[in-house]
Amino acid sequence: EPEQFIATRNTTEALNTLVYGWGEQHIAAGDVIAVGLAEHHSHFVPWQELARRKQAEFVVVPSGTYGVMDRDQVAGFLHPYRE
Repeated sequence: EPEQFIATRNTTEALNTLVYGWGEQHIAAGDVIAVGLAEHHSHFVPWQELARRKQAEFVVVPSGTYGVMDRDQVAGFLHPYRE
């Protein structure tokens, strides 16, 4: 529920809670899960595994200058995945 508060010990546990809670209910076969290249390994793995379980596509979005993603670059990268 939106009003619910969930406390976790760290970011990794919070991310796993998000992926296994929200992701399992909202990601379906054929969906695209995009993660930035500069993300920490602990951010990649849960989404990558969710994509495998749900038969979704997992893509890594390249980083721009200094590891910051440029909005136009991201839009261009994801364009082939849009309907």
